[in-house]
Amino acid sequence: AGASAVACAVAAGMAGKDINEMIDAAMYGAEKGMKLGRQWYGASIIKRTELALKIVRSGKTEMEIWQDLYDYIGAGVAMSESVPTALALVVYYNGNPLKTAYASANMGGDCDTVGAIAGGMAGAFSGSDAFPDQIIKQLSSVNNIDFEKYAQKINKIMRELNKNELEHSQI
Repeated sequence: AGASAVACAVAAGMAGKDINEMIDAAMYGAEKGMKLGRQWYGASIIKRTELALKIVRSGKTEMEIWQDLYDYIGAGVAMSESVPTALALVVYYNGNPLKTAYASANMGGDCDTVGAIAGGMAGAFSGSDAFPDQIIKQLSSVNNIDFEKYAQKINKIMRELNKNELEHSQI
């Protein structure tokens, strides 16, 4: 359910949906994943996501929100913790991938898991223009990855999907 939630949120972000549509897509993915995936004995990703979203919309300070997410939702490796917390951070920072990544890294817990999930969703939502060139160059260099090449491949896939969708809608 967690992987399905993340996949649907990323797809919604890449399709240019707004933050509420991204949340809806994540919830849809979690629901479908729970029905179709392997049974897992743990807290509900949907219920925890609902609580996480209430926390980030509570009007509390940033530090209080981080602490409440950590205390009530969790920031561990379990999908029932990491996915709701990651989605809540994306919502709190309105899809800003840099702020979301910073919060994920500084909140504590399994920050690389939460950060990877939250950063992926926020990056899909905001697009590559949200990242300053200097950061992209540094990440490419440190990780020996040509992010530009992968971004071009993803854009090509998205163009093909959009073209196919347009062709099918005209039938």
